Amino acid sequence: MPHCPPREELNALVDGELSTERELALRWHLDICRACDRHAAAVVMLKRAIGRARARETPSPALRRSVMTRVLKRRSSPSRTRKRAAPLLIAVGAMLLSFVE
Repeated sequence: MPHCPPREELNALVDGELSTERELALRWHLDICRACDRHAAAVVMLKRAIGRARARETPSPALRRSVMTRVLKRRSSPSRTRKRAAPLLIAVGAMLLSFVE
């Protein structure tokens, strides 16, 4: 079909992210373009399948708390790289200070 919209725009249509005017224009295009209509239908089916999977696979509140606790703990503790680099940085700093004196 001549002048098919970009796939991203069809995805935005499915997500309800377009202006009313643009949505109407794309819906008219879907009525006459089988390829774009199939793509939009596939996106709708994919989003529904993801929604169903998400509903089935939602982690328990206890698991979420456990994961978040571990993430926050790692963020607050010094990284291994920083732990290893500290003595080296101190030595380099001392060496540089010795040149200044």
